[in-house]
Amino acid sequence: ATTETISPPTSFRTLAYTVSVVILVVWMVILAVYLLNHFPGENLFHQRQLYQSMGEVNHLLAMLATFIMLPLTVVLPPVLLRKKNRLKMSLCINVVSCLVLTLYLVTGLTWAIMCPTSLLLTNLLVLATQQLTTIMLLACISIMS
Repeated sequence: ATTETISPPTSFRTLAYTVSVVILVVWMVILAVYLLNHFPGENLFHQRQLYQSMGEVNHLLAMLATFIMLPLTVVLPPVLLRKKNRLKMSLCINVVSCLVLTLYLVTGLTWAIMCPTSLLLTNLLVLATQQLTTIMLLACISIMS
């Protein structure tokens, strides 16, 4: 009697998904290093220019949420095989994403309170769009969790 081992079919979808995830993770690391290297560290909290540094912190949080947290919410959970681990990973990433987006919302409002009125009036539409988009993203992520 001959014994034949039956191997499961090879799926190239997992290979393509794995390669795309690796490329995305490398791209996210490059963007994170770029953002942290170009973030002004000295003279960050002078009272005269506090609204400018708050705007820079707001911009940094926006880039971190856009380039790192939101892609991770989509890409990382399907990598795990067990449903329980996927659920835990998805929940953790969604909670951290919500925290980053909440900080983004708060720093935007803080910037609006601190900045001069003439600057606020010129950027009012951008600020309103930023706040509404952040609230919608928070709602979507909280529904996903």
